[in-house]
Amino acid sequence: MAAAAAPASAQVIRTRPFPGLFGSGDPAKSVTQVDFTSFIAAGHESSTSSLGAGGILGRETADTTFGNLVFRGRLAHQGRRNIFGAHGGATTTYYGGPSALSPFSFSAGANAGGQVGRYGTYSLRQTVFYSPYYVYGLPTADVRDSSETDPDIETGASDSEPTVDPRVDQRVARLSTKGFYTSASATRQVGRDGTFFAAYDLGYVDYAPGVFDLVYHTPRAGYRRKISRFARVVASYGMNMYEYRNSGYSWLTSHNIALGVAYDRPLSAWRRTLVGFNASTAIVGDGPSTRFYVNGNARLYRRFGRTWLAGVSYYRGQQVLEGFAVPFFTFSDAVAGTFSGRLVRDIALSGRLTYSHNTYTIDTLENEFDTLYASTRVQVPVMWALAFYVEGYYADHDFQRRIGLLQGIPSQVDRFGTRVGLTVSLPVFR
Repeated sequence: MAAAAAPASAQVIRTRPFPGLFGSGDPAKSVTQVDFTSFIAAGHESSTSSLGAGGILGRETADTTFGNLVFRGRLAHQGRRNIFGAHGGATTTYYGGPSALSPFSFSAGANAGGQVGRYGTYSLRQTVFYSPYYVYGLPTADVRDSSETDPDIETGASDSEPTVDPRVDQRVARLSTKGFYTSASATRQVGRDGTFFAAYDLGYVDYAPGVFDLVYHTPRAGYRRKISRFARVVASYGMNMYEYRNSGYSWLTSHNIALGVAYDRPLSAWRRTLVGFNASTAIVGDGPSTRFYVNGNARLYRRFGRTWLAGVSYYRGQQVLEGFAVPFFTFSDAVAGTFSGRLVRDIALSGRLTYSHNTYTIDTLENEFDTLYASTRVQVPVMWALAFYVEGYYADHDFQRRIGLLQGIPSQVDRFGTRVGLTVSLPVFR
């Protein structure tokens, strides 16, 4: 599923030691933080699209200047046994020429988690979003059931996030989209090394009239047991259920069974390098036949120098993606990478890249498509709470054939853009 917005962690962020406009003024001791960020930028982009695969129906090229305005807010509270966080943001864009002003893209969410008694934990997350754009559905990985990646090594990953809503840069057509994602999970320690876990996800994507909405349910539960310092035996079962609302098509269901070893290990005494992986088996009903697939994911994070962090991950799995003419399972192999750090003093460099190769079958017709998105940013401080930045981005989507695509939606989109602007970051409360 296409992510609505990057999740905001409720963990109090130990960032630049600026005192808050309100509160005690000591960021190191604060358990509640409120931050506000705004971006204003201007840029230029070149786009090429085609309704037919390989450009057989001709290509349409557009060069556009634009302006972006972004507002974001975040709250994080860390108590003795519980944490809470909330975030919200809006992005609007003005395009030169006939496109003119774009409506706001909105996203908001909240998350909570903590301990229940001596042996239990819980986690809740809710996200809502609205976008005036249609984007191709993209696969997403969920490794919560088996990964115990050290959160310290991932600190600073948000530095590589794009400044604007990714749907703006990856837009395919002007078609409004809204929806929500809900997630709940709980764990219970059993004995010294064992843990039972259960989770449930609910998602709904609502398109403009004429396009089927997607609803999905994902319950799962299992048991993991630590067998060494870095390895765990995992046994779990999950069911993914998808429906295109009011389409007349039946629910699509996959059964995900994990029975194996999950592994997360720092490769140095200073925990500067961490590697992890886990695997599972999916049983997918495809009409009268049943298919078996091997799924999994792997990840590698590396800290080097005083400020640099890089990570790469691989995901293999299947999902029913939103925004197509008919529902079907998409089988994906996806790779993602991020990096962030400081070149000199406070000059920061960051970037991210995601690539996926996807296949699906409708009746007996098979199709493939590739997606690629990359962005990089250089940010230079100007004064307290104010910085100048330059950002470049590239998005590419390429379908082999038009099988399953909505009418009027291009099968190929290629876009490159750059933007320059200012960012204002205010630590409102500490």
